[in-house]
Amino acid sequence: MMITRYCPQCGAETMFDDSREFMFCSYCGAKIISFPVKAMGTSLMPQNNAALTPQRSMQAAVTNNLVIDYSTTNQMYSLTVLIYGQKWIFPNGARKEFTLRPGTHIIGFSIGHRLWNRRVNIPYEGAQVSINVVYSGRTKIYIYPPQ
Repeated sequence: MMITRYCPQCGAETMFDDSREFMFCSYCGAKIISFPVKAMGTSLMPQNNAALTPQRSMQAAVTNNLVIDYSTTNQMYSLTVLIYGQKWIFPNGARKEFTLRPGTHIIGFSIGHRLWNRRVNIPYEGAQVSINVVYSGRTKIYIYPPQ
């Protein structure tokens, strides 16, 4: 089945065959890998996407290991977060929790027409990482613990 994905490198919208493990962005050529990413809750989560549900059977409950917070002094600007081709929109004051596999992940952040990519390392299973994005005319992205 063809689904829409967003390139983690350039943010371009690309059609993706969800039966494949990876594809290449038709705009910048970046390899897009289909990793399971799970977002808890439904208010900011894209609907009807099987790639967001980790394939775990008879294992302990999934623990969220990535938290993203967004705040702004200008209510007109929302934050767009791109994780492995999936897109979430954060209004001011939004907080979202994710579960990612241990390893290094490239996460895209976009406010207005600007896009920033950050490498985020989840060092081991159970490690907690927090990202705080603040916009007050300038964008500041804080990652804890420092990467």
